[in-house]
Amino acid sequence: MIQSCQRPLLGLVMLFAVLSLAACGGGTKFSGTWTNPEFAGMQEVDQVLVVAVADNDNSRRMFETELTNRLNKQGITAYPSVQFHDSIEQMAKDHIQRLIDENGIEAIIVTRLVDVNREEVYVPPSTYVSSYPSYGSPYYGSYYGYYSHGYSVSHSPGYSYEKVTVSLETNLYDASDEALIWSGQSNTFDPGSVQDVIGPTAQIIVEELVGRKLLHPKK
Repeated sequence: MIQSCQRPLLGLVMLFAVLSLAACGGGTKFSGTWTNPEFAGMQEVDQVLVVAVADNDNSRRMFETELTNRLNKQGITAYPSVQFHDSIEQMAKDHIQRLIDENGIEAIIVTRLVDVNREEVYVPPSTYVSSYPSYGSPYYGSYYGYYSHGYSVSHSPGYSYEKVTVSLETNLYDASDEALIWSGQSNTFDPGSVQDVIGPTAQIIVEELVGRKLLHPKK
């Protein structure tokens, strides 16, 4: 009974091995960050403008909304730029300055797409050998020996899959003098959707800025 069960189990082992190779990667992380050494830290920040530079207005709206909501949950009042203008092309510098003055904006977060890298990855053929002995001997001595050997030694053909890396750059500016306070580039690996990029990226941005006290709410 144990020996008969090894056959489907070996097939499952092969399947999971192949799937794990195809699904490797994923996740979002910073590839690098920079902080202005002259920046001492904003003691209190209550008003932040969130700007996403994107050709797709829907993606822009989704990202700004996600990042704004996450900042609000940390007690920081943030406004998505899409709240003031639907099109990023209308956000001229003088208009942004007017928004800053009228709403008491203290900091600006700007995120833009840097690159979408697509790489074809080839996984070569491989052989999986069962830890259980084969039935029958020699290998070609009988039909049963040949049959059992097919379950104890199995071959996986080579295959290819596409590895995708989406890179975003995020900058934090002091609204009072336009000085760059912080910059970071994030990479999202093998996203299945736009939301797979937006959600995790917004999360690590907030964790970085709030965690390092580059932004923190008024008490």
